[in-house]
Amino acid sequence: MAGASSKTGPRTPLRATYERIRGFEAAEQLQECVDMLQHPDVLANDLAEAYVLVDSCGGTPTPPEIVAEDEDEISLERFQAGDLVRVLGEEPAELRLLSGQLDPLAAEGFGLDYVGMQLDPDPAPVLGAIAKVDECTPYSVLMRLLCCFTEMSPPAMLAFWDEHLFKGALGTAPRFHLHLGLWSLGEMTVRGLGPAHFSLHELTRDMAALAREACLESPPLGSYLASITCLLIDSDDSDSPLTFQWQV
Repeated sequence: MAGASSKTGPRTPLRATYERIRGFEAAEQLQECVDMLQHPDVLANDLAEAYVLVDSCGGTPTPPEIVAEDEDEISLERFQAGDLVRVLGEEPAELRLLSGQLDPLAAEGFGLDYVGMQLDPDPAPVLGAIAKVDECTPYSVLMRLLCCFTEMSPPAMLAFWDEHLFKGALGTAPRFHLHLGLWSLGEMTVRGLGPAHFSLHELTRDMAALAREACLESPPLGSYLASITCLLIDSDDSDSPLTFQWQV
């Protein structure tokens, strides 16, 4: 994964929550998700505090360098710098990737799986996180995506990534599209999953809507968020276009 720093950045409350839940079984994650939905102020505070903490540190990473992928991870070879990714469905899009795996704060490898620029329908930066072998619920992937978004949003960080990754394309008022990538489920995989996993699929959209509302109520963080989109990746043909599932 791309390291963004020679040392781990500040551990925000949002990232602490993510690191805790990612090791939970689906039933435990479901309870956490339900609790969060019932107490929206907790997520709103964590998002705002994450932004303020990173902003207050004032530092910037060193230019990212690529390291070898974990052999146990699902192959993400198609998500590499220079690749063109198409999204089909209700909200079609096309984007050019600027980076594969990238860690905004070198937070122990729990970073983004791709960064790109949407070319169509409108130019816009994109941050993507994809489900992994040890992080298969959409809820935990969404939390990782939110961690990375808040860690890249402070002005000093935006200026750094604009220079070293986006090459000036961010401009003065960037609005990021956040992509939540999930693998399609084969018949045998579905048989091995319980009701908690499928409930998390349904509730993650509610969590995304809650997160977007919380960001909009926490300027300037909200001014950097355009949308959160869930995309489906064909597990039998990873070279095929991604499929739009929902957007908030």
